[in-house]
Amino acid sequence: MRFLRDSVQENPRLLLQIHETLRTILAINGATSRRLALESLGWSPGQVRRLVIRQLHMKLVDVGVALPPDIQDMVGRIEP
Repeated sequence: MRFLRDSVQENPRLLLQIHETLRTILAINGATSRRLALESLGWSPGQVRRLVIRQLHMKLVDVGVALPPDIQDMVGRIEP
């Protein structure tokens, strides 16, 4: 995480690449075709969703990356 944070500080244009990578990852999330049996693991889909979103936000804060509105909307639609 430090490497990424330092790299963005040295070259702010990398932020655009990070945003494009997140857009790609989040778009792929929307194409999920198979559901997982999370309940057998003791997790509800809502719990997994909250965990994933929380972890993403924590990592972005660590790196110092703010999300543009379109990516924030995509994050809000994450499904496990």
